Amino acid sequence: MADFLETNLKKVAEIQKNHTKILAIAVILLTIVLGIGLKDLTINSDFRKEMPTDLPIFALNDRISDKFGGQDMVLIAVQIDESVDSKNAIRDIRDPGLSNP
Repeated sequence: MADFLETNLKKVAEIQKNHTKILAIAVILLTIVLGIGLKDLTINSDFRKEMPTDLPIFALNDRISDKFGGQDMVLIAVQIDESVDSKNAIRDIRDPGLSNP
């Protein structure tokens, strides 16, 4: 297997060495052709369309939006400091009252 791979890689290297200008032109033309297609590329920024709609977090978000009238979604990231040794330290942000034994 190693001999097969090495032999073929040497052949590819030889082709690249002998036809450098042609390969460079081909790469440039391919880049231009693919670049033209980029103008038709669209990105879906609403990640809810990509997620399962039956998740409880989305139902909760809909209830909050209905109650407070929010149209935009806000994503909040929280990192808990695990180095705190206090017995009153918050370990579960979903319900701080239950996180302390």
